[in-house]
Amino acid sequence: MRNEVPNKPRSGFLIYDSHCRLCVTVTRKLEQSSEDIQFVPYESQKAAECLGKSHQPGCRPSMAYWVDEKGTVVGGLEAFLPFLHGLTGGKIFMFFWRFRAWRQIMIALYECVAKHRYRWFGVSEKS
Repeated sequence: MRNEVPNKPRSGFLIYDSHCRLCVTVTRKLEQSSEDIQFVPYESQKAAECLGKSHQPGCRPSMAYWVDEKGTVVGGLEAFLPFLHGLTGGKIFMFFWRFRAWRQIMIALYECVAKHRYRWFGVSEKS
């Protein structure tokens, strides 16, 4: 778990669940503010190559994944940390991320939303 929020990414890609309406909506929003970032569906061959053994074809991913320019893979809420610099409220989030208790609460909230995202937000139109 990172204590510091990384700088704005120069390149890399976000692996997301293209069947989840919430995931697709968030990805579209991030695409508007991220020029050199690629957004890769979990079901793609590129995602399978990056995630290796942790990739489970035919299954819904339990989280999003960020792959930086060095090939380092992080998942869950930490996958979105590089994007905070361009988001409304990002500075507030970065401030609270420094505190372990708040970080644990935010991660727990992310995991709860990830677990129930299909029930709460539905399936994307692409599916």
